[in-house]
Amino acid sequence: MTLQFTSAKTKNLPDILTLQQENLVQNRSLESIQKEGFVTVVHSLQNLKKICGSYTHSIALDENNKVVGFALIMLKDYRNEIEILKPLFNLVDTLIFDNNPLQEARYFVMGQICVAKAARKQGVFSKLYAHLIERTKTDFDYIITEISSKNQLSLKAHAAVGFKLVHQHKSDLGEEWNVVILPL
Repeated sequence: MTLQFTSAKTKNLPDILTLQQENLVQNRSLESIQKEGFVTVVHSLQNLKKICGSYTHSIALDENNKVVGFALIMLKDYRNEIEILKPLFNLVDTLIFDNNPLQEARYFVMGQICVAKAARKQGVFSKLYAHLIERTKTDFDYIITEISSKNQLSLKAHAAVGFKLVHQHKSDLGEEWNVVILPL
């Protein structure tokens, strides 16, 4: 499979939402969750356009220009756009990494990263991050995201591209979450 890594255009956003729906935790079997991972946040077309501000999301396109992977930028200016992510931004405001208060740092949140089943095990995950980093490294110091401990595949993949654990906590429902950070 030949892939192109590029910036998402408005015409790609519906494909991102389709891929997201296919990989939402509530749409997957327990076996596929454990074996292939999952995504948690449900985005709308409107907030996909908005949360990245003047930046664009990174995508992987196959030979037919179909989105087979995406990495979503969520700027802290839009911290109140997605209800489920508000607690993450509030928590990040209290954290310190390498003696730097993150509230004062130049960071964005990885709003979500996902790779289609047909494109897995081809380095797409790391290439999406490489594309994103290349475009944002002069404007930001960190990428921050939060990963459920149930999503071991995602934890391992993020560690492989250099993310470090900065905080671990339990949600109100008792689920363990890991806040991880990638210095740029």
